[in-house]
Amino acid sequence: MTLNTTLVNAAMDIEQAANLLDDDMDWLDYLTAEAREVVRSGGEFHIEDEDSADWYLKILGRYENELGCLHAQYLQRVERVTKAKASFEKRFGEEFNHYVLEAIKRPGFKGKTLHLSYGSAAVTSYKRKLKVANAAAARAFAKQSVPAAITIVPATEKLSVSSYTDAAQQALNDTGEIMPGIEIVPECDKVAVKLPGGEK
Repeated sequence: MTLNTTLVNAAMDIEQAANLLDDDMDWLDYLTAEAREVVRSGGEFHIEDEDSADWYLKILGRYENELGCLHAQYLQRVERVTKAKASFEKRFGEEFNHYVLEAIKRPGFKGKTLHLSYGSAAVTSYKRKLKVANAAAARAFAKQSVPAAITIVPATEKLSVSSYTDAAQQALNDTGEIMPGIEIVPECDKVAVKLPGGEK
């Protein structure tokens, strides 16, 4: 029996050597203590027969399985943290935003950004605007009443959102009519949080 075969057989005998591997794992970890000592003492180990070739695939598979396990654990961890973060923001986010909006209204406060020890919160004010909430209804109405808002893309009629909302704004100003498919988005203040590691 060659040294190769001896080492391979030794490796084959330690199925439970490591279920989860350490970050500094090495293929020598898959050999028995005796076999490792042979290699570290200068014994040659090469892929030169069926046993050693099979050993190579076995250990390579273990590395691949471990990578897959780590990736799955990472995804599970990301999912748990993401849910926890969402729950935290749902519980306290509205209160935080309210505090920020009130803080920037205090006498003597300058600007619209509140700087705190662990980050900052910037307030942006948005004017009332119109948006297309129902594209199908808007497109059907535009074909009859606002043809300029319809463009022809080979065999397809496409609604120009900007042209349609401009026409809707004009109609709203002139008659108070809200054209089909249009929704009024009221003016609002939005708070954007910036943390040391980046923006939320």
